[in-house]
Amino acid sequence: MKNKSLVSHMEAHDCIRATYFKIKLSDECLEDLKKYTANVLSNPNAHKDYTTKLAGHIKKGKQLQIPLQTKEVKDLVSVLSSAATQYYNDYLKRGPLAAIEGVNSDHPFALKGIQMQDLWLNSYYAGDYNPIHKHGTTSPIGLSCFIIINVPESIKRTKEHKTVGDLGLVTGNDHFDGHTLLQWGYNYASDSVMDSLEYVQQEYVKPEEGMIYLFPRWMSHLVNPFQGPGVRVTMAANINIWTNKYYDIYNSYSEKMSKKTK
Repeated sequence: MKNKSLVSHMEAHDCIRATYFKIKLSDECLEDLKKYTANVLSNPNAHKDYTTKLAGHIKKGKQLQIPLQTKEVKDLVSVLSSAATQYYNDYLKRGPLAAIEGVNSDHPFALKGIQMQDLWLNSYYAGDYNPIHKHGTTSPIGLSCFIIINVPESIKRTKEHKTVGDLGLVTGNDHFDGHTLLQWGYNYASDSVMDSLEYVQQEYVKPEEGMIYLFPRWMSHLVNPFQGPGVRVTMAANINIWTNKYYDIYNSYSEKMSKKTK
């Protein structure tokens, strides 16, 4: 007698929420940014203090706005704009619209343009830190990023630690001093993702000079304090992604507000 079949088909569907880009600047570009940020920090009063707009608990270092028209950051702005364009186009290819329809130039969610919203410099000394927070953009669809410019030797010497902390095994050591935590979700069921059949919802990233991390504006992140000499220097930015739908709404609102102020 022939055995009957019990299952005709089985598929696995991952519940993945988001992606972040990790971009390595050229040595030449990094060197230019090192020189520029050193000059800025040597005369901080020449730049607008951005502290009141940011979450950082930076008491010894500085948080300074960098005008987007500054010639020394022209190359960086170009890299970020190109990366943001690629990020959104990749999302269109893999996101919810990919399976049901094409996105032509007239589609409401077709990319209309990329706009840098703001850019700033952070300098951290021992004890300075950034509590967990997220960024905002003028556009409903937006990206945020940070760029590692300078890393003190005390952070460079921290031992490599393959995100064991993400599995609920954080111990009282200095493995994550000066590191950034990216968090895109929460592990609700257990302290250990292995016990709950969950994927890791966060990652500690060790700062590496010249590295850019680009992610959706809602992604929570923090910067741990460190101990020791030296200064940890980063830049950060928010990027507006304008689609046909939101660009038209924004323009309409801007026109109404402009008429009211006249």
